[in-house]
Amino acid sequence: WISIFYAISKVFVTLNDIYKKWKSVYLRCSNVRDSLKVVGNAFAKSGLDIPAIPGIDVRPEMYEKAFEAFIIKVFGTK
Repeated sequence: WISIFYAISKVFVTLNDIYKKWKSVYLRCSNVRDSLKVVGNAFAKSGLDIPAIPGIDVRPEMYEKAFEAFIIKVFGTK
């Protein structure tokens, strides 16, 4: 549970900070990508099955939308 809690808190911190701290689309996308790595690793450690994490095939300007879609799949709600 600790790894899942850490992953969820990382998502909330990222979502809270995404528009407050980072004005650049590329900085936002970079931080979102880093958050998803943390989430993916935490869920993998927990043994829970999650959808594939958006990867390098996602263009930087589309990564925020990919992040949102991933979180909706994982948590089942907006």
